[in-house]
Amino acid sequence: MEHSQARIDSKRRDGINVTLWGALANILLSLVKFAAGIVGHSQAMVADGAHSLSDLGSDLVVLGGMRLGARPEDQTHRYGHGKIEALAAMILAGILALAGLVIGYSAVKSGLAIAKGICPRTPGALALVAAIASILVKEGLFRWTREVARRTRSNVLLANAFHHRTDALSSIATLAGVGGAMLFGGRGRILDPLAALVVSAMILVAAIAIMRRSVGELLDAAVEPEAEAEILRIIRGVEGARNPHQLRTRRVGPRVVIDLHLDVDPRLSLPAAHEISHNVESRLRDAFGADTIIYIHVEPGIAYPAENSDHS
Repeated sequence: MEHSQARIDSKRRDGINVTLWGALANILLSLVKFAAGIVGHSQAMVADGAHSLSDLGSDLVVLGGMRLGARPEDQTHRYGHGKIEALAAMILAGILALAGLVIGYSAVKSGLAIAKGICPRTPGALALVAAIASILVKEGLFRWTREVARRTRSNVLLANAFHHRTDALSSIATLAGVGGAMLFGGRGRILDPLAALVVSAMILVAAIAIMRRSVGELLDAAVEPEAEAEILRIIRGVEGARNPHQLRTRRVGPRVVIDLHLDVDPRLSLPAAHEISHNVESRLRDAFGADTIIYIHVEPGIAYPAENSDHS
């Protein structure tokens, strides 16, 4: 039990560490972008710096959600506090959606201004370099955070990973605007709002997907059909385990809850039937994590004539 808890704590530490590194990167990137935008005469880069700075808020939501969600079971929360992570992920999805809407509104506003001939000053190369650096750093953070999220089965970390990608995509829009202005003059900045509109749509799609997943967890939605099929496959592979039925599943944060009924040979002794149940639990935990919550109701099945009762 102590070894299992150590592995769970290790996964949580990994999630907290990657979030802290992301927060540090957001601070540094916001400072670099502000400086590059001011020196390089790029309003888009200054706005991108503000976006990076605002990402610190999402990092705080993630850290708070993970720390509160890691609290153990108590008298009023028998399954622990894992659903706090789902709530944090839903808040983060709302922040993502708001960012997507703001970027889209700003893109339309800028595009209309450029169409009317109001073109801002051509930015310098420093803004271009800052945009490229932001894309590389934030895409790297996205891939790192997504890998940790998948390994720890954390929806709130997955949501934060897509928040990193949001910043990378917004920097791509900034890069398009800066590069377009440098190549084609002031009117080339029309590439900025066009790219930003595409980014806005991508952000909103990601936010909706995260929101649906989080709401589903809060409403005790079943795990994915593929996961339930894997559960049944594992059970059927255990000797003596028959006819798994009334399977019910849900998630509590990164933990999976599995509740099912299982038939065994009615001629088996109670210790032998318990051993089969224990073997099923062991294999399920190997597949879905040591912290998986499993309830198995053992029932007497049909005694087939061809079987013996060595375990009885």
